[in-house]
Amino acid sequence: MPITHQTGAEANLPDAIRHELNWLLTTKPVWKSDAKNGFSVLADRFSVSVEDIADTLSNHWVWHGPPKRLGRRFEALLAGIFEAAENTTLLKQGLVVSDGSQTLGELDYLVQIGESIIHFEVAVKFYAGIGLSESRNDLKHWVGPSCQDCLHRKITHLTTHQLPLANTSFGRQQLRKHNLPRPTEQIGLIYGYLLHPWDQPKAYPPGLNCESPAFWCTHKDYPDALRRLIRPYGSDYGWTPVPRSLWIPTARQAPNIPLIPKGLPKPEQADCYALVSKATPHIEKLRVFLMPDRFPCSAKEFIQRVA
Repeated sequence: MPITHQTGAEANLPDAIRHELNWLLTTKPVWKSDAKNGFSVLADRFSVSVEDIADTLSNHWVWHGPPKRLGRRFEALLAGIFEAAENTTLLKQGLVVSDGSQTLGELDYLVQIGESIIHFEVAVKFYAGIGLSESRNDLKHWVGPSCQDCLHRKITHLTTHQLPLANTSFGRQQLRKHNLPRPTEQIGLIYGYLLHPWDQPKAYPPGLNCESPAFWCTHKDYPDALRRLIRPYGSDYGWTPVPRSLWIPTARQAPNIPLIPKGLPKPEQADCYALVSKATPHIEKLRVFLMPDRFPCSAKEFIQRVA
């Protein structure tokens, strides 16, 4: 579903940004490389309020334009958190590492927290589980809406390439060039949602966090899917479309389409709908992503290529 100008503008208001920041500070990552649990450790150490961080980001985006991609928006939110936390210094964001002729990658964030120098690699992702329960125990069976990425490939890239990058000869060379210290820790974090098939029991690989209830269905199946998913909640809840610019946090907008909607547009890649309470505040219970009817076949073809 395309984002209207009005909805896009609302996503960049301070209140919407504050909601995103609070979500990020209280939500557990889907995957983490070590025992640390995301950024909640920083929530009580801000030199300014979350409202102030949101105001700063909103004003910056008014003058310079908001990030056009969801991943870039996520990166800007994280930078705002690092810059506001006490005893924390964002030393560098997006340090490009190359061998002179070819880019090898970049360090997402180099942050000093107390005496520690931490290299963070962070992403926000949405992966749909493909196949029966036993198949979804495999990281390769969690595929992105574009069918160009999967959870196994992302974790492998983070752990074998991105996180060790600062300690390679070329990484150390770039750190020296910018007069930056070598990291004492490397932390990888993946935020986002694991999308369960709407008509299958929940199952996912061990070691992952799946607190946020989210599902996927094809466009042709959405009447049955939405009918089944809303059944436990009844008429006190309703559906609302969630534009891509608001995919990161839980939805807060009032439900504005019928309980069992008809004529939902066919998605180009994925469209998100949230089930939210009709009472104020509007609390999201779950979300469902509508995929093109060809998505299951495309996802299975991708899994075969990476197997």
